[in-house]
Amino acid sequence: MDDVAQTHRPITVTGQNRQSVVILSEQDWKDIEETIYLTSIPGMTESIIKGMKEPLSEGQEWKPRKGGK
Repeated sequence: MDDVAQTHRPITVTGQNRQSVVILSEQDWKDIEETIYLTSIPGMTESIIKGMKEPLSEGQEWKPRKGGK
């Protein structure tokens, strides 16, 4: 488990009945949950992609919009 947490490489464990489980670090699982949540919001994926293409000018600081929009 320590290796999974440190390396972020999941481990698959197969049980006696050939059913498998995957062991992930807690942080990796939280990241997956956040991604699932964000991509469930209509238009969010497109907004993220658009925002990634817009460079910040030098010295510009990110500031959240008022009202959460």
